[in-house]
Amino acid sequence: MICTTMVYIMSCYNVALIEGFSANIFLHAILGFPAAFVFALIVDIFVVGKIVGRIALNL
Repeated sequence: MICTTMVYIMSCYNVALIEGFSANIFLHAILGFPAAFVFALIVDIFVVGKIVGRIALNL
């Protein structure tokens, strides 16, 4: 749920930076959401998860 929320909010933020604030922010963010979510989930599981796991074991 955290990854989903983070990806959607960051997508809205990036669309707002590119296009400015308008009513289309949420629509454009939803259109780009599936690809961004899959990428973020893969990176979270295979890259960040391993690094954090090692750090947690050392603490």
